[in-house]
Amino acid sequence: TIRPDAELGEATKIMKEKNIGALPVVEDDRLVGIITERDIVYDLVLEEYR
Repeated sequence: TIRPDAELGEATKIMKEKNIGALPVVEDDRLVGIITERDIVYDLVLEEYR
């Protein structure tokens, strides 16, 4: 799992280490979302065009 305020780099590192493509986002022991490899790639592409 990962916190909502975590950096994308942290999510990427966890996914790579665990060989997974998505992480649940948890706050106060509640699932508040999910982040996927696609989300990270999309964000990186947007950064290139800003």
